Formats: sequence, structure tokens, C-alpha cells
Amino acid sequence: MDKKWIYKHPTILFDFDNVLCDTTKHCLEYYNKAQGTNLKIEDIKSYDLSQYGDWKIFSKIFKSKEFWQTLPEKGNSFEILQEIINDGRYDCFIGTSTITNMEYFEKCKIIQSRISGFKMSKIIPIKDKSKFRAELIIDDYLGNLDECAPFMKCICMDMPFNETDRKYIHIHSLEELPDILEDLFY
Repeated sequence: MDKKWIYKHPTILFDFDNVLCDTTKHCLEYYNKAQGTNLKIEDIKSYDLSQYGDWKIFSKIFKSKEFWQTLPEKGNSFEILQEIINDGRYDCFIGTSTITNMEYFEKCKIIQSRISGFKMSKIIPIKDKSKFRAELIIDDYLGNLDECAPFMKCICMDMPFNETDRKYIHIHSLEELPDILEDLFY
């Protein structure tokens, strides 16, 4: 075991959108219903949704309480995160960029309802994730990973808009994470 971890638990920053929950896919479902379109997650090759439709409609969706209240989990991500927390060797935080206070509080409700005993103080509303210091970040947005790479290990959650970049470890689901954590820290 690397001695630097004997007295300190590695800190992990999990992104909320597209890591813990299927935010973009869910947004496309709402957009398709509102606009009569047939956009699929596979069509989204850029993080900028305005390239695929009316940004005003996308923005209205993201500001909708119903949207956040019906947001699905990405696979069994909350179960995996709970297992990592229960392992006791890691200090886990969730960082998320939010547009409104309502969005932040709805995300907090989702987290609290799915992760037993997760402290509100570990849910960070943050746009610039490079301001947070952790040993590892898990995010889908390459811009965040690029900014964090000089001082954090980075894992990229696969999405169609980041599939061509391979400078970081890529995972398809959080189920892959426990083995990777063992390799990185123990």
C-alpha cells in the first residue's frame, strides 16, 4: 500500500449530471416531447445542446421542477456510490453546476433519498471544479477534467460528446469504479 494513504482517505469528487443521473438523455426526452423531434443521446456529439435545438426550450426544461423530480439514475450509480462510502476508505463529495437554487435543492433531495446518511455539506454547488481539491474527479465534461488534470487523477464517464478523447481513464458506468479505485490507491 502507498504510505501516503495510511493517514488520509483519498477524496473523490463525483459529478452529478451524466455520472450519477442520466441528465442529458432525460432532457432529450423532454425536448422531443415538447418539440415533436426524435433526438437521441447518440446524436449529441457536443456538450453544447444549442447545436441540436432551441436553447430556450432546453433552458426551460432545466428550470422545470418536474424535470428534476423525474430524473433517472444512471444505471445503479447510487448503489455503487453507497458501497464506496460504506467501504470507509474514501471521502466522497458530489459537485454539481446548477442554474437555479431550485435545481440545487432538487438534486440534494435526489441524493438524500438514494444515499443513506449522505451529508448535505458534501454536496457542492460548483461550476469551476478545479477550485475543489481532491485526489480524483469523475466527470463527463472534458473541460472540467482538463482543468483538474494538473492536480487530480481524472476519470471520464463515457458520453457521445467525449468518446473521441482518450487522454483519461474512461468508464461506461460506475460499476467499473471499485476496481479502478483499488488500482489507483491501494
